Amino acid sequence: TVEAEKEQMDQKMEEMKRQAEREEEQKRMNEELARKKKLEEVASDVLKDWEREERRWEDRRRDDERRAREAEECRAKAIAEDKLRKLQEEEEGIDELLEKTRKQRQQAKEQKEREFIPTDLELEGKTDPELDRLEALFQSRLQIIAEVRLQRLQCIACRKKPRQGHAYQCGHPPVTCLDCLPHLRGCPKCHTPIHADP
Repeated sequence: TVEAEKEQMDQKMEEMKRQAEREEEQKRMNEELARKKKLEEVASDVLKDWEREERRWEDRRRDDERRAREAEECRAKAIAEDKLRKLQEEEEGIDELLEKTRKQRQQAKEQKEREFIPTDLELEGKTDPELDRLEALFQSRLQIIAEVRLQRLQCIACRKKPRQGHAYQCGHPPVTCLDCLPHLRGCPKCHTPIHADP
């Protein structure tokens, strides 16, 4: 009948409407899942980028610390080597001057002996100004040598503490105290690498 057909038609329309709503809901859910997945991918990429940048920053920090440490070691080594070089130059200059003074003193004495052989009466109450000057110079040089030898017992880096430690691998004696030894990378005389005890 017409009423039955109309009712069937209404049922079909209602079913089609519900089907369309279900499809729309499924589509919306799929879109929501796709959007959430996209956000998760973006968040994962951002996290990876952040971790990568953090590793780069940590690498740069370690490199900066290493370079700063190496620069400090180089500066300490340069200071120690410069002090040692100056001390060696001073010692060499003093040795040369002392030898020259000794020769001058000996030559002056020999010259006076060649000129005349004075009697006791002639020598009484008289002095040789040149010999006195050389004697005073000789004594001053001896005092300088004593001071230099005292310096040889002091650390060439800090000049405060005595030299300590065993001989280096090359056989040369230590020139620094135990506190300054870690900053010395090589023997100041022959530049043989030094492996300081911990």
